[in-house]
Amino acid sequence: MDDRLRHELIAYFDRELGRPPAGIRDRVLRSLSEPRLDDAAANAGRRTGFLLRLAGAAAVVVVIVAIAGFLTLIRLHPAGVPAAPHASAVPTAAPPPAVSATPAPTVVSTPFSEPDSVPAIVFRDPADRAQTDAVAWDGSGLGRLAASGTPNPAGTLFVTPNSVTDRQGRTVATLVPDGKAPPTWADDGRTLFRTTPQTGPVSGTPSSLQLSSVGGAWRTVGQYGTASESSGVSVAACSTLNDRAVLVGRMYQGPSVRQLWVVQLSTGRVLWSRSFPQDGTTIFDVVASRDGSWVAVGQSTCCPHTAFTTDVYGPGGALARSFDGQAGGYAGAAFSWDGSRLILAAGADESRITIVDVRTGTTVWQAPAGQKVAGVEVEPVAGGRLGIALNGTGAFAGPDGYVPAADLYLVDASGHAQHLPMQIRP
Repeated sequence: MDDRLRHELIAYFDRELGRPPAGIRDRVLRSLSEPRLDDAAANAGRRTGFLLRLAGAAAVVVVIVAIAGFLTLIRLHPAGVPAAPHASAVPTAAPPPAVSATPAPTVVSTPFSEPDSVPAIVFRDPADRAQTDAVAWDGSGLGRLAASGTPNPAGTLFVTPNSVTDRQGRTVATLVPDGKAPPTWADDGRTLFRTTPQTGPVSGTPSSLQLSSVGGAWRTVGQYGTASESSGVSVAACSTLNDRAVLVGRMYQGPSVRQLWVVQLSTGRVLWSRSFPQDGTTIFDVVASRDGSWVAVGQSTCCPHTAFTTDVYGPGGALARSFDGQAGGYAGAAFSWDGSRLILAAGADESRITIVDVRTGTTVWQAPAGQKVAGVEVEPVAGGRLGIALNGTGAFAGPDGYVPAADLYLVDASGHAQHLPMQIRP
C-alpha cells in the first residue's frame, strides 16, 4: 500500500469512526496491505476486492469501538441486579484479582460532618463530577461538601481566584483576582502565596513572590524570574513553618522548567537555585516537599516522553539520590508530609508504581500491577500517610474531559496499605 493511500485511509478512520485506537487502526491497514489471491486479477476485480476488505475492516473497527464503549458504560453504570450466567455456559477458571473488588460509583448524598480538627481527603464525586466530596484519613465520615476551589492541606478552607470559603461554602474572605490561577496554600493552611503578574509582555516583566494571611494584605518577598506571554513563575511549595518556598520558572509552550529557586521567606534570600538547558529534546519538571526541604527534579526525553529519571536534592541543594521514574507520574505532589517518602511512576507507560524512602532508596510499597497514578493526597501530620489514587489510565482526562474514577490506597510509613472501599475522581 503506498503512503498516499495509507494517509487517506487513516484520515477516513479518524473522520468516520471517531479516532479508533491506533493499534486497531494499524492492524487493519496492515491487513489491507498484505498480498491476496486476487492480486493478479484485473484492475476492477482488485478494486472491488479492496473495497470489500475495507468495508469489512471498517465494520470490525466499529464493532470493537462499540463493544469498548459498551463495556465502559457497564463499568460506570452497572445494573442494579447482576445478570445470571447462561445455563449452558462452560465454567472457566478466572485468574485471582490483583486488587479487592470496589463498589460501583454512587452519588454521595449525606453532608460531610467531621469537625475542622479532623483533616479530610477532598475529591470529586465519582458519579457526579460537579460535586465535591470528602472523607477522613481513617476512611470514615464520607460526605459531600458545599465548598469548591483548591483545598488547604487539611481540607478545611478552599481558595478560588475570587474568594476563600469553608467546608460549608461560607465565604471567609474575598480576593481581588490576579489572573486566572488562584493563589497557593502554605503548609500552615492559613497563608496564601502567589507570583504576580501571571503573564506579561513578549519581552518579559519581573515576577514577584507575595504572601498573605487569609483576609490580610499581600506582602512582597522578592522578585524572581520573569513573566511573559509564553513563560512565567509558579509556586511548587510554600512553608511558613519552615521559612522557605520553592519557585519554578516555566515555559508554557512545552512545557518545561527553565529555572528553580529555593528562597527564604523572612529575608527573600535565594538559598540555592538551578537552571536547566532548553535544548528542545529534554523536558524538566519539579516536585517539592510541602516544607521546601526536598526537591525532586524529573527529566525525560521528548517526543514522545521516554527515559524518565528523578534527581532528589536535599535542604542545602546537594544531590541526595537519583531514581528511575517520574515523581508522582503526571499526578502532581508526591512527597510525604515529612519529606521522607516519594511516589515514583516508572516503566514505559508509568505503570510500575512504588513508594521509596528518599534517604535510603529502598522501596517501601509497590502498587498492584498495571495501575497508574491518577492523583496524590498527603496526610498533613508528621509521619503521615500518602494517599494514592490508582486507575488504568493515570491522570489523563477521559472522553468526558475528566480523569476517570480511581481506587484510593492509604500507605503509611511502614508500607502498610489500606484500600478504601470506595472510588474517587481526582
